Formats: sequence, C-alpha cells, structure tokens
Amino acid sequence: MSEENTELKRLILAYRAVFGREGHRDTAQELVWNDLVKKNRVMDAVFLRPTGGSYDVTQAALTEGMRQAILNIKKMLDADPDKLKKPNVKQ
Repeated sequence: MSEENTELKRLILAYRAVFGREGHRDTAQELVWNDLVKKNRVMDAVFLRPTGGSYDVTQAALTEGMRQAILNIKKMLDADPDKLKKPNVKQ
C-alpha cells in the first residue's frame, strides 16, 4: 500500500473513532452526529425561499457550506479503508 493510501486509511479510521459509523455508533457518538446533522441542516433544501421572508443568498451559501462539511465527514465514514485505490499520479 502506498504511503498516501496508508495515511488515508489512518485518517478514515480516525474519523470513525471520533464519529462512529451508521448503525455502529455508541450513545455519545449518536448524540453528537445527530446534533451536527440537525444544526448544519444536512437534510434541508437550503436554496428554497423562506416562507414570509426574502431570499438571503449569503445565508443560503453559508448553510450550504455547513452542510458540505458534514457531508464530507460522512463520505470519510462511508469509505472502505481496505479497498483504497492507488493514487492516480501523472508522470
């Protein structure tokens, strides 16, 4: 395994140690994960006009950025550290 893949595998396992995985979280990890998902509006459509208010492009962009951070963490948690691809290195 390449050095890059070894580091990525270590990183994936570290994310799992902190956040757990779907169906394998302890109580504390589940509480933290659900709080992050809720507070960062992971399940919300951020580009819909709010009811009774004007559309705030800045707020929508900030909310989307917060969502993206949690989705990136989820991607790390879902990655299989034993099936990492060799890095695509151009010579």
